Amino acid sequence: MNTCNNFFRRLQGLRIQRIFLWLAVAALAAPATLSAQLPRPTSPNEPPAGQTRPPRLDTTTPEAPPPLPPGLQFPASYLPLDAGRQWTYDVELNGKKRPTPLIVECQKMFVNNFRSYYLFNQFPFAAIEVPEIPRLRYDRARQTFYLMLKDQDLPLWPTEGDQAVDYSFGITPQGKEDFSILKITFSPKLRTPLANLSQQDEVVLRYGVGITSAQFVTELGIEKYSLVKTEKIDVNAQLDKPKELVTREQPPAVIKPPDPYASSGPELTVTVETSPGKVKFTLQIQNNDKKMIPLTFDNDQSFDFLVSPAGSSTPLWQWSTEHYFSKVKRAEGLLPGETKEFSAEWRGRDSHHLALPAGDYQVTAVLTSKPEFRTPPIRFTFTPSPEQ
Repeated sequence: MNTCNNFFRRLQGLRIQRIFLWLAVAALAAPATLSAQLPRPTSPNEPPAGQTRPPRLDTTTPEAPPPLPPGLQFPASYLPLDAGRQWTYDVELNGKKRPTPLIVECQKMFVNNFRSYYLFNQFPFAAIEVPEIPRLRYDRARQTFYLMLKDQDLPLWPTEGDQAVDYSFGITPQGKEDFSILKITFSPKLRTPLANLSQQDEVVLRYGVGITSAQFVTELGIEKYSLVKTEKIDVNAQLDKPKELVTREQPPAVIKPPDPYASSGPELTVTVETSPGKVKFTLQIQNNDKKMIPLTFDNDQSFDFLVSPAGSSTPLWQWSTEHYFSKVKRAEGLLPGETKEFSAEWRGRDSHHLALPAGDYQVTAVLTSKPEFRTPPIRFTFTPSPEQ
C-alpha cells in the first residue's frame, strides 16, 4: 500500500515539472513570436511599411522679379483711375482743329497678379510708346503710374536714363506755386524718332480732374489737346428694350388754373467764409411761398457739402462721410417765411485726410430731403495755414 502511494506521488511530481518546463519554454518563445508579428521599426528618413515617400518640397528661394524702373512720383488724384470715367478733348494739328473730338475712356478694372489694372480705349499722353490697348495702374507704395507690358510694368513718365522727364507746378495770379496743377515735360524723341528738336512735349494734370491739356511734337507738326469735359458713365447700364407702341384715345386735356398756394420748393443759398487753413460753409433754406413745404428724410442727415476742384464735378471731400446717421425716416415742414441754416467747416483735406494744395475749389450744398435740392457750385480760393 505504501509502495503504491509513493509511486503516485513521484508521478504527480513529474507532471508538475513538465508543466513548469512547458511554461518556461513558452515564455522564452513568446518575445520572438511577438517581434515577428510587429512591424519593423523605421528610421526617421524611411517611410512606414506600405507607404511611399512623399515628394520632396523645393525649399530653394524663387528668383525675385526684376525691379520696377523708377517713375515720376505724385498722388493718384492727379489722374483719377475710375471705371466708366471719360475725358473729351479738342485736338489741334498746327493750329487747325480736328472736326471730331478725342474721347479717352477708362473702360473697366481687372486684377492681374494681385494688382489692379484699368483698361483704356486709348492713352496718347505717356512719355513712352503705348500699346494699342493700354492697361494702367497706380503703385501706391512708389506713388507712380505704370503701364502693363508683357515682361514687366514700365512707368508712364520715367525719371532715369534717356527717358527722364521733368516737372513743374502751376503759377497762381499772385505769382505763387499752384500745387493743384502739375506740368510734365519730356523730349519728343521718346515718342517719335525725330532728332534735333528744341521744343518739348508737355502734359498738364489738374488735381482731382486728370489731364487737362497736352502738346506733342509729331512728324506732321505740333499736336495739342485741350480738355472739354469729363464725366462718369455707368459701365453696367444696359440698353432698355424697345416697348410696344399702344395707340389709345387720349381724353381731352383739362387745364387747371394755377394754385396761388402751391409750393415750388425751398430756396437754397450758400455762403463761404475763407481764412488761412479753414473754410466755413453755411447753407440757408427759406420758404418764400404761401404754403408749408413738407420735407421727408431717410435718416438723421439733413444737409451735405461737397468740395471739388474748380470746374470739376469729382468731389475731393464730402461732409457726410465723416459722420454717422441713424436710419430713421422722418418728416418735417418748412412754414411760410421760415428759414433754417446748416453750417460745416472744411480744413483743406480730402476724404482720405490728406492735405490739399492751395488753389481754386468749388462747393456744392445739398438739402438731403426726398426729393433732393442742390445749389449751383460756388467757387472759392483756399489758402493753407503756415502750420499746414
